[in-house]
Amino acid sequence: MQFVTGGAFNGKSQWVRETNKQKLEWVNLSEECTLPQPDPSQNTVVLEGLEYLILNEVRKEKEMNSIRSEFHSLFETWMDWEGALTPRNVIWVGSDIGRGIVPIDSTERKWRDLTGWVYQDLVKLADSVYEIWFGLPQRLKGAE
Repeated sequence: MQFVTGGAFNGKSQWVRETNKQKLEWVNLSEECTLPQPDPSQNTVVLEGLEYLILNEVRKEKEMNSIRSEFHSLFETWMDWEGALTPRNVIWVGSDIGRGIVPIDSTERKWRDLTGWVYQDLVKLADSVYEIWFGLPQRLKGAE
């Protein structure tokens, strides 16, 4: 499992496309209303816009620990899918929303905080983690 993060519009998607030559099944999470489940017929899935999926869950006014737990279970489900068959791969793409001014609005602050915690959970589970700023990748975790 791979996680790619960085600033908004900093080249994350382009980098994923350039470094993965196989056919990619691309899922835009900003358009999803439910947590995405693996499809047995797919091999490499890119789940882009993780921060928006988190925001969608925050807007449902669930308890923060409950949302965090749901995302941890979701990551484990995708890890199981990935490990069940070679050469399956899941790539999570999420923008860094934790820099800058802390939002005054409680929902936006909850989203910011929860996104940071969910990303931390994902980083612990991921085999490799990359940060992309201004189109420049930096490996934060994983072998060459």
